[in-house]
Amino acid sequence: MEWSFLSYPWGPSSPAYGGGARAEIRQLRSIAAGDTSNSIEISGSNHIGTHIDFPRHFCRTGHDVLGYRPEDFLFPRVVLFWFDDLGRKLISPELLASARVAGNLATADICLVRTGASRYRDAPAYWSDGPGLAPGLGDWLRAQSPSVRAIGVDAISASAFWDRDSGRKIHRELLCHDARPLLIIEDMNLEPLSKKAPQELVALPLRIEGGDGAPCTIIARLTRE
Repeated sequence: MEWSFLSYPWGPSSPAYGGGARAEIRQLRSIAAGDTSNSIEISGSNHIGTHIDFPRHFCRTGHDVLGYRPEDFLFPRVVLFWFDDLGRKLISPELLASARVAGNLATADICLVRTGASRYRDAPAYWSDGPGLAPGLGDWLRAQSPSVRAIGVDAISASAFWDRDSGRKIHRELLCHDARPLLIIEDMNLEPLSKKAPQELVALPLRIEGGDGAPCTIIARLTRE
């Protein structure tokens, strides 16, 4: 068993949805410049880099990050759907049936979908032509598993930029369900799972006041398949 990061470092290297403004890091104090300590200032959207979308993102009365308990970010049972290179498609239940699967969806706490999009994360195509989630997927996941609480993807967003109407619908379907909202984790690094299966996952968000979304650090315990 070993632990691995499934999240990217947060900073200017993180692409922004729609080609928007990236995060910025500015040196405030520098020992090399004669200061007694080093410090930096960071700024950027709460939806840049590996991050969690909370219900407040699309639902007027939904919880933000502070509405969740510590244990809500622990996922002891993981299912992984693996596509070698999904391309410019919306991920439907029918499409998931064609993926390689590790784990059991019926008992899973979190569903991960590896699309292969991260291989061009440094190119504009990552946000302009990447895959997204299809409307209907959220209701299907709830029907398949009584325990699933989140879905994570290696695409920049659950919303494909080339079909934003479908993207808005699936965000609301996942996040705005009265009884079982499903968290969305976007821009994940799922490449460490190419030859190893995730046994459990921890996704710890930055607890931002009023945060409808929050950058997060994700670690997973892996075992060889």
